[in-house]
Amino acid sequence: MSDDCIFCNRELIKDDILYETENFFVKVGLMIAAPGHIMVISKNHIDNLSKMPECLFSEYLNLCKKVRNVVEKEFGNIFLVDYGPSAQSINHQHTHFIPLKSSEYDIKNFLNEAIDPRIGKYQKAHLKDLNKLVNGKDYTWFGIGSDTYVYLVDGVWNPEKDFGWRDFLLYEKGVKSIAKNWTDASIELKETDEVKRRITKEKLKRYFEN
Repeated sequence: MSDDCIFCNRELIKDDILYETENFFVKVGLMIAAPGHIMVISKNHIDNLSKMPECLFSEYLNLCKKVRNVVEKEFGNIFLVDYGPSAQSINHQHTHFIPLKSSEYDIKNFLNEAIDPRIGKYQKAHLKDLNKLVNGKDYTWFGIGSDTYVYLVDGVWNPEKDFGWRDFLLYEKGVKSIAKNWTDASIELKETDEVKRRITKEKLKRYFEN
């Protein structure tokens, strides 16, 4: 546990937590891309997904499957993304589940629209192979449907320019609010974000209560 990590201080974010297992919790974030955008987060302070102990893989993957099924019931197909160390907004493992379509954007082909071959290469990869494949490189682990991939970045990653749902993909599609942090966001953006968050909680909470 890290005292200065918000994900390690769950009492401070308890109102945004929808569900918990022994080692993970499901949370609605701030400045989300669209209604339905939620995260699966490790309770233990694990820096990123490539550092996750193998003993947690089964629990993590089962929860990811549950979350995907729940979100897709209400918000349609999703993609998931879990960043490596350079592009994480918080230095604590967290996997985003984001609808492929909302009132603000429509991602028709994720691999074609989100991957920039000039920055690095991607390949299909199971979680159990992630640590070996990454081997110290910057990366993103992402999933579409039942397939998961690792995107390996060549050289130094600049998150302001490279792959990311915040800047490279959804921001360029017009979802301005997610490119700002909560502290710097305008009152209007905060109000818009709060509507997205409220809709997310209202539609998804009931699925996690049983």
